[in-house]
Amino acid sequence: MIIYSYTPERGDKISRAMIWSLAGAGLTLAILAEIIISVSSVLHVIAFGALLGSILIWSRCMLSFTYSIETEGEGRAPDLVVRENKAKSSRVLSRVSIAGGKLIRASSFKPNGAPVYDHRPTPFSKDYWVFEVPERDGEAFIRFSPDEEMLELMRSLGCEVEA
Repeated sequence: MIIYSYTPERGDKISRAMIWSLAGAGLTLAILAEIIISVSSVLHVIAFGALLGSILIWSRCMLSFTYSIETEGEGRAPDLVVRENKAKSSRVLSRVSIAGGKLIRASSFKPNGAPVYDHRPTPFSKDYWVFEVPERDGEAFIRFSPDEEMLELMRSLGCEVEA
């Protein structure tokens, strides 16, 4: 049962600017490769790289994530569930217990060698939190961008907050 769910806005101005500038540069280089025959193979390779880079950034930065707090049954501790939404389908990326976890502000986060999973809508956001997964669920960190209501709910459910 879903207690609370939040889907942050996807993408940002920096991501969109990078996508369009790489795509524009790739197309320009591809056209130049047809005009300047002597270096056409080099220009084609660079154009392909720029277009591929724009596609990779688009696929990463234009994803939509949904963060939800869910319970599976009576008496069970709630879980933090992160879903990746693509078109009409979604898949669960992580499901970890909130109880015993710790919320850390991004500015004071220092990884200790445990895996860090980035579930933010864009890697350029500066306002995000890091959830330290309880040791019983496997030691890891999850970067995500919750709203204030979700943060308050997580605090009330037993999640420690380190500001």
